[in-house]
Formats: sequence, C-alpha cells, structure tokens
Amino acid sequence: MDNGEPWIDREPGKMKRNGKVYFDVADLPSKSPVSVATLTNVIKAFNLDAAPDELYNKRRNESTDDLKAICHTEYKESVHVYIYGSSINGFGSKSSDIDCIIMSKFNLDHRGSYINPLLKAFRRNSSPFEVKNVIRRGRIPLITVQHKGNGLELDLSFASEKDPRMDVLENSALLNAYALKNMKVAAVGRFLKHVLADVPHFGSAKVGGLSSYSHIIMLIYYLLHGQSKIGHIDVKPPYIQTEEAISTSEGDLFLDFLRFYACEFDSSKYVIDIRYAEVLEITGRKPNDRIFNVEDPIIERNLGKCMAPGRVYELKLFYYNLL
Repeated sequence: MDNGEPWIDREPGKMKRNGKVYFDVADLPSKSPVSVATLTNVIKAFNLDAAPDELYNKRRNESTDDLKAICHTEYKESVHVYIYGSSINGFGSKSSDIDCIIMSKFNLDHRGSYINPLLKAFRRNSSPFEVKNVIRRGRIPLITVQHKGNGLELDLSFASEKDPRMDVLENSALLNAYALKNMKVAAVGRFLKHVLADVPHFGSAKVGGLSSYSHIIMLIYYLLHGQSKIGHIDVKPPYIQTEEAISTSEGDLFLDFLRFYACEFDSSKYVIDIRYAEVLEITGRKPNDRIFNVEDPIIERNLGKCMAPGRVYELKLFYYNLL
C-alpha cells in the first residue's frame, strides 16, 4: 500500500502516543514465502477441522425443528422461529451456538406470559432440551438450552410482530453473501475469530473489546478498501453476491489485515463502514482515536463505542506483534 490511499495522511507506522512512536512499519520483519505458505497451511488445516459440515447442518436443523415443534404446541397461535448469527452467516464453526428469535404476537412487557410456558415445556421429561440459563431482566430476555440428542446449544430471544428485530436477520444474510464471494473470505474470518477467542478483552464487547461480529465487519472493510480484493454488496436486500476470484493466499490476507489496522488505518479520521463503496471520513462526531468507529451495516449504531479506554492501542499492538 502506498501513501496515496485516502485514509493515510501521515507516514504509515508513525502512530504516536505520549509523543512516542507506537507502531513502526520499518520494524516489521519482511514476509518470506515460506512463512506465508506455512501460515496458509495452518489456516487451511484449521478450517478443514472447524468449518461447519453436513453433520453440523443436520444437528442444527434437528435442533431448530424440535424447537419449532415445541413453540407451535405451547403458543397455539401464529409463531415463527428464525435463525441468525454465526450458525448461518458463513463465518461460524462446528461448535457455533444457534441464535434464534421466537416471534409472535407477544406483549413484550409481560415477560412471564411467553417465557414461563416455554420453560415449562423445556423442563418436561419428554423434552429434547435441557435448560442451561435464563435471563429475564435484561433488555432482551434470553433462554439458553442444550439439545439432549446432539449437544448443540441454542440462545433463544423473543420479538413481537410489532417489533420484529429483522436487523439481526439482515446482518446474517449480508455477511453470508460476503462469505460466499470466495471461500478464502470465510476461512480468514473464521481463523481471526479463533485467534481472538483466546484474548477476550480484544474479542468480546462485554469486557471493553470488540465483538467477533465487529471484527468480521473490519475484515470485510479491509477486503473492500485495504486491498480491493472483493466487490461491494448493496446493503438493501436481496444481497446479491457473485463468486469472485482472489489470487492472494489466506496467509497473505491474514497478515495484510493485521498490518492494515495496526499500522496504516487512521482510526481517528475514518469510519469502518461497509454500507458504502466509498471510503468515508468521520462526520457529525468528534474525532476519537481511542476507539475503532465500526458502523453496523443495517442499523445506525457505532459498534466501537463499547471499547474500553486505551483498548484500541492495545489491539493495534496485539495485531502488530502477530506480524
């Protein structure tokens, strides 16, 4: 990458904190063909073992079919069960939980009216599910169950037809469209999630990091703008995707992603936004280089607002050290 790219308005690597150079491209070891080939093989081997297969899909379908049967029995009215998240967005693994929305004519303010009947059904001896956790008082109530037959866990949330929460379904469809562009996109994204799983203060929004969903958006943004490896997809459904060739290896893509965010991307000036084909500067808010401004592609929200003070520097250093 050269300094003519729009997001670089200073020498790459000369990010400063307290007047000192924090990351310097010049100190990075050069990529050798052997090391890149080795990393590519590691990523391929990981995905061969971790990527969802026909057995996982069968277990997922079995679990959701059993859930639908219980919901139709208990609610005795029009009810729909929708799947979203990593189990269907193209970036999941064989161990991915199944995120489900149960939607009907619920009065969401009367939580006991729709939570209690379902819990009662789950706790019957004949139920195919075991209740693992119940959160009633959160912004969105959540029930976690495990299928007794196949071991998969399901996270169940609720929505009303008056407040359908279709954004999470659209997010999953959009990410899946990008994953289908080239198997390398999904492979690198899945490997990135695996790496971040060992460092939750970077890979979890609950403790001041960024969610795995945010990191996948960052990966797509890099592929769109950092190296122009893939074409942009309009965020208005249907998400039309076409398969695209990527000549760069998985190892090179992963390393260049790390370098892009550790040393080249100016987080104080530019928004990580995949809604548009163009590179966008931060507008309407005070520039803030203490977070990555990661825009949700479906609804208006900055996913980076959850980052703890100083965490962006720590994350960049983590990326830098991986190089």
